[in-house]
Amino acid sequence: MRIDALLLSVEPVVANPANSPCRAQSKSLLNLSVLGINLGVLSAQTTTSAVTLLSTAEANTAKLGILNLLGILLHVSADALDAKAQVQLSSHGCVLSSSSTVTNAVIQGKPISLLTTPLDIAVPLVGVIHLNATLGGDHPSFGPPNHNVVAQRALWLEVTDPLLALVLRDVIVSEAIADVSLATCI
Repeated sequence: MRIDALLLSVEPVVANPANSPCRAQSKSLLNLSVLGINLGVLSAQTTTSAVTLLSTAEANTAKLGILNLLGILLHVSADALDAKAQVQLSSHGCVLSSSSTVTNAVIQGKPISLLTTPLDIAVPLVGVIHLNATLGGDHPSFGPPNHNVVAQRALWLEVTDPLLALVLRDVIVSEAIADVSLATCI
């Protein structure tokens, strides 16, 4: 989970700091509440396999609830949000891939039992909730292709209201990122 705000930037669970991308690591956090966002379990992990020539980043969130974010009434809940991004070394170079899943969610009154494809839901006077958004990679659902990095976001509240954006920019829940530099880890 990551919150980007004017006076606050929060990312409580990161498996690998940017200065050590090759380190296989996992981290988790139980019960987090910040700015009206309630999370049950957050976990992140990275793995690298010399056998399969694959590096994987995963982010998982259990029990998300957002009802009031900085005084804005939102109705967002989910049992699970999972994201995965991978880079695999092949004879043709690095191959990036990613996927994410939203399970048993209610987004602004819209029930979603299981979602593995991208979906955007407009939130009037706030912005857009992107579900299963892919940024970068060969086939992004948002933004231009990038053959060096792929980011997979299970849930991304993108604030587009100009006044609100002065205070809050993004809320991202379950994001996994893989880039070609991870191929040097294999």
